Amino acid sequence: MDSERLKQIEEIYHAAADTSPDNRESFLTESCGDDESLRREVESLLAFETNHDNFIDASPESIASEMFSERENQGSLINEMIGHYRIVSKIGAGGMGDVYLAEDMKLGRKVALKILPEAFAGDQDRMGRFVREAKSASALNHPNIITIYEINESEGINFIATEYIGGKTLNEYADGRLLQPKLVLDIAIQIASALGEAHVAGIIHRDIKPENIMIRPDGLVKILDFGIAKLTEVVNTKPDPEAATSIKTDGTRPGMIIGTADYMSPEQARGRSVDPRSDIFSFGAVMYEVLAGKKAFDGENAVDTIGAILHKEPIPLSSFLPDLPSAIEKIIDKTLRKKVDERYQNIKDVLTDLRRVKQRLDYEEVESSLSPGLKSSRTDRQKTQLLDSADSGQIISLENAPPIALARENESDWLSDSANVTHITDEAVSGTKNYSTNDSLITRTTIIPAVDPTMADVSRPHNFISNIQRKGVLLTTLIIVLLAAGGFFGYRYFTADSQIRSIAVIPFSNETGNTNNEYLSDGLSDSLINKLSQLPQMKVIARSSAFKYKGKEIDVGAIAKALGVQAIVTGRITQLGDNLQISVEMINAADNTRIWGETYNRKVSTELNVPEAIAQAVSERLQLKLSGTQERQIAKQITNIPQAYQFHLNGVFFRRKNGTENIRKAIEYQNQAIALDPNFTLAYIELSINYGNLVDIGAISPKEGLPLARVAAEKALALDDTLADAYYNIARIRKYEFEWTKAEEAFKRAIEINPNLAGAHTLYAEYLSQLGRFDDALREIKMAEELDPLRTGLVGNEGSIYYFARQYDEAIAKKQIHVSSAPENPFAYLGLANAYVQKGQYSEAILAYQTSIKLEETTSALIYLGRAYAQIGKRVEAVAIVDKLKSTDKYVSPAELSILYAALGDTGKAFVLLEQAYAERDIQLTSLKVDPGYDPLRVDPRFQDLMRRVGFPE
Repeated sequence: MDSERLKQIEEIYHAAADTSPDNRESFLTESCGDDESLRREVESLLAFETNHDNFIDASPESIASEMFSERENQGSLINEMIGHYRIVSKIGAGGMGDVYLAEDMKLGRKVALKILPEAFAGDQDRMGRFVREAKSASALNHPNIITIYEINESEGINFIATEYIGGKTLNEYADGRLLQPKLVLDIAIQIASALGEAHVAGIIHRDIKPENIMIRPDGLVKILDFGIAKLTEVVNTKPDPEAATSIKTDGTRPGMIIGTADYMSPEQARGRSVDPRSDIFSFGAVMYEVLAGKKAFDGENAVDTIGAILHKEPIPLSSFLPDLPSAIEKIIDKTLRKKVDERYQNIKDVLTDLRRVKQRLDYEEVESSLSPGLKSSRTDRQKTQLLDSADSGQIISLENAPPIALARENESDWLSDSANVTHITDEAVSGTKNYSTNDSLITRTTIIPAVDPTMADVSRPHNFISNIQRKGVLLTTLIIVLLAAGGFFGYRYFTADSQIRSIAVIPFSNETGNTNNEYLSDGLSDSLINKLSQLPQMKVIARSSAFKYKGKEIDVGAIAKALGVQAIVTGRITQLGDNLQISVEMINAADNTRIWGETYNRKVSTELNVPEAIAQAVSERLQLKLSGTQERQIAKQITNIPQAYQFHLNGVFFRRKNGTENIRKAIEYQNQAIALDPNFTLAYIELSINYGNLVDIGAISPKEGLPLARVAAEKALALDDTLADAYYNIARIRKYEFEWTKAEEAFKRAIEINPNLAGAHTLYAEYLSQLGRFDDALREIKMAEELDPLRTGLVGNEGSIYYFARQYDEAIAKKQIHVSSAPENPFAYLGLANAYVQKGQYSEAILAYQTSIKLEETTSALIYLGRAYAQIGKRVEAVAIVDKLKSTDKYVSPAELSILYAALGDTGKAFVLLEQAYAERDIQLTSLKVDPGYDPLRVDPRFQDLMRRVGFPE
């Protein structure tokens, strides 16, 4: 679009804007005539203006999350308190509000507070988008996306508290300099990975720009400001159900343009509906600017910029960056296609291409460090042509090169610096290394010294060197090559695997096309975690953290960093007729290379031995030294009856879904498995877990559920006394039945057999805290957190330890973190409320109790709310809760109810309830020694007698 055309559009737009809406139609008809394109451009801008304040004179820098919105001044808040945050300084401004650096006075940490101006709070639309920013971002769990701590209101001020990122925006980080392509690739990969997480959850950011991208001093990228994010209306990939339920879809009115002018996609600029491909365009515009030092689309004002986005192509990067790898330019060009169908169709493909180019640059960097004599005299293109012309099994000699065998796997060709191609058996393979040799080829090279002419199963050409002396020279040459590569192809390879001592299994993807097979992909992943956790000296991340990545983009480096592991195991399950194909690979997170991979072909009815086979292969590949007992344990097949195994996996699947009905379904499945295989140990363990869980959630009484749980656990131990899961389940039951010493013995035995069991460490920590051994309890819960770093509930468990230890400030701090990380969990609010009560913060406590009850009305929350009412003199409200509990059909813990009666001053009734609790083996009595709720009763001799009968050890 030339300047005259832009000038014409702007003149008509301004004139139309000054025309009353009633006369605007006729004005446009007269001014634009038959020029439909001209009228469409003007109407697009007018539609934008209709929903926003005047924007034509606004600079791009002032167009934040809500484009061209009016800024309202706000008085200085420095040193003011907003809730429990003290404002330190103003650090930025966005379309949805100003951002301040603040200090969290409770947790002693820096936070960023985004504060909504007062005038905004009365605007329902703006307020909705403000709330949506917090919900959109908090629904995502990714190291490259800002962490939301809470959204709240204090004395009429609405705010979002987020992590404080002590870094620079992307523009500040570049500071006018041109960044090196490898650095830009690293930044781009992190941004694309984060967008992939959002898109999988069905969230489009819609305002990707340098100001919304922060770079920490350690190089970690963070995407900010989801203030105008929206859920996609149609998402191909299944979103995270938890994320989806926390956000409502907020559509945008037709013709409403949202975004920042310089980086918006053509479809945004036209006010049309957008999908994830719009973020891809904005991403490309940002990457172009970082590489070029100038915007891809620029203009004197917003109209010029929008016109350039709609009609102009950016100047080719190669015209002023001649040394830029052509592959990078191709990626940027494809992200900036104006037609959405010609653009990248999903960010995952962008991420794949970016990683491929980065691997190539890494390889070239290594190659450039070699002495000239060690480099191949052939170009990558020549090698590729040579490889393509070779038949499978042919030997190819490259001049001045030792014979190195080259393998092919699936449809990917593998190419080395200098190669001979031959058919290779698995036994012949001595090492594998990944790198890239050209824009389109990622290679995995299997390097095999050709010292044995029998290694090839084909006739060898005359130039294949076959005498023994020559082979010795060639082997020596190969060793020199490996050493000269700085260890990259030598020492590092041969030692890297043996150094892998921490691993995570990401849930296998179900690609069978049948959602009913979800139990199978989950079950195999779960079984593999259990098997691998038995490997000695190996840290294996617990299921609840690993399964956070179910159905999400696999970014090995980011996942490994979040989980604190060195290697990632991934897999996928496909089905053709009655045949399953289970593909698994283990990836080194340090350099994204594949350590090991295998494909298992099984009938649908006979996939049961796959976890054992994988665990054995992993232990062998990592060169782990297993004792005979450990080898037998890893190889032990859980059942010989396929149908029983499928029932078992179904049962585990439903148990993981939680809820009374799902747990009851899980029990049915395990009973069906046991009916087919009466010696199915894991099915008995699952039964024990399920009955214990029904007791824990109050679905059945301890008197009914604990005997069933105990019988199942003891049966499992009788069948196999080497299973850690059986021991820690029997430990939980023994504790509930006041067999304290035997319970601890079982906990210790479980952890001795399998130190990787985060659940065993968690329950043991709870046991220790109930006995008043708080330091030991904290040690165990920290071990659980290390093994299960993303499990939000563990910080709540830690808070409970501090609560029982009477360290209420620490308890509140931990419980607040639990609430912010799991705002949908009613028990998180319940624990926080109890801690508030002990600090005398009754208004905060009552609000937290009410929130818990709103999420799920549990009898525990009602009891403790009633206690709080009684303690502040609201006896009528407390008694009303007592009456309500009398009429409920839910299980009411008599031990907990005694706490409410004690607060009401009815000590006699409290002890009647405690005796009832003892007769029923109420599990709440396990906290009798340390729970502050019983403090009003402790001086009574009847309480001391009860303590003696419960049998707490000294």
